[in-house]
Amino acid sequence: MKERRMWKNTWLKELAGRYGLEKGKFVIVEERSLLKDYTYITREIRHGVVLELYPHHFYCQMENGRRESFRYNEFLGHEARLVHLKEEKQKSVQAWTLFFVAEGIGKQERITSL
Repeated sequence: MKERRMWKNTWLKELAGRYGLEKGKFVIVEERSLLKDYTYITREIRHGVVLELYPHHFYCQMENGRRESFRYNEFLGHEARLVHLKEEKQKSVQAWTLFFVAEGIGKQERITSL
């Protein structure tokens, strides 16, 4: 039962894989803070390499020697900590935007059909 639940929600991993996240890729991590006017300011930028992909997070070796894990939401979405592929920075943001647009369209159709 536990194994089935663990592998059931791996769609974020598959979506991140479609946008190029795989073992050995170089990533850029941006630590951001939300300001009072709802804009973000970048506090820190770090670099690393993806070591392993797990069902709900991925593991990276950072340039300072530390190893950190990141959620797939941080790769795909607008979080306080963003992770981008080094060579294709904007692709992950586009993926998350498309996901929300498609989800919003489905909700509008359901509301009008009721």
